[in-house]
Amino acid sequence: MLVSNASRLRVRDGGRIRLIPLGGIDWIEITDSRVHIHTQDGRFVGRGRLSDYAQDLAAQGFLRIHRSTIVNFQAIRELRSAAGGDHVAILRSGQALRVSRTYASELYRQVDRLALTVGHFR
Repeated sequence: MLVSNASRLRVRDGGRIRLIPLGGIDWIEITDSRVHIHTQDGRFVGRGRLSDYAQDLAAQGFLRIHRSTIVNFQAIRELRSAAGGDHVAILRSGQALRVSRTYASELYRQVDRLALTVGHFR
């Protein structure tokens, strides 16, 4: 996996290479040593380490929210508090993703930096 340019993710899929628009990616997770790329058009399976994806995609607005998950900041619709100090990110698709305590403070820093706050809401 490498970002082939600033707008697409290159993923090997058998004998072909898929070019996935970054804006269409909601989240990426790793399970059983496979990387699952969840998009508005479906799911793609790739290989590699999640840390490499997180590092390569950080400049494109992707954030780590759990040891097994990174999310496209533009796909987050809502953040909620959960039991035990965890949080939940609700995506544009309606998918709920756990945000671990380890990554929550960085996520909220990015929300403060990247999202417009109007009035006295916070």
